[in-house]
Amino acid sequence: MNLENWDFLPPSTTLLNLDLRQRLVPEQVPELVEPKGQKHIVFNVAKKSIWFCSPGFQEYHHHYPEDRWEHIRNTDQGTITWIVDRVCSLIDRTKFP
Repeated sequence: MNLENWDFLPPSTTLLNLDLRQRLVPEQVPELVEPKGQKHIVFNVAKKSIWFCSPGFQEYHHHYPEDRWEHIRNTDQGTITWIVDRVCSLIDRTKFP
């Protein structure tokens, strides 16, 4: 997690391999799709990036500008502990090989 601009922006995220040296590519990460079709881990093949589609993540708020970070940053969902817990929950629900 990159918390560089925490005062103004939610963290951006990058998934790394287990030795923490290289970014994972979409082929290495299983998609997490809810029963109703919502995707919570999104792959941007053009940018070779993976992002969490959930409030509290920078990429989410860039993709959904109507769901503004300013509206949640001072709520429970805007705390770093909630965001870290959300990441752990989403990763735990995927089927990593």
